Amino acid sequence: QKPELPKMPEVPKPELPKIPEVQKPEAPKLPEIPKPEMPKVPEIPKPELPKIPEIPKPELPKIPEIAKPEVPKMPEIPKPELPKMPELPKLPEFPKAPGAP
Repeated sequence: QKPELPKMPEVPKPELPKIPEVQKPEAPKLPEIPKPEMPKVPEIPKPELPKIPEIPKPELPKIPEIAKPEVPKMPEIPKPELPKMPELPKLPEFPKAPGAP
């Protein structure tokens, strides 16, 4: 069993004195200065530019298409088959020399 610790007597917290709120001094309001009105500039009408008449583009004469001459097809030349070489009879195997790999 744990030994009971003696209870500490509660210490009352000292109350802090309340600090009175400091009122902010109001800044004196500045009187509004009326803005001087700018004199209106009369709008200058833009002079209309004379319209330039459109010049129609001359149509180019169409060039007739030149038909390409057909190249005559070359007849396929069949490849001559080479005559098959007759198989040579296998040579008899010579006995391997001793010590040869």
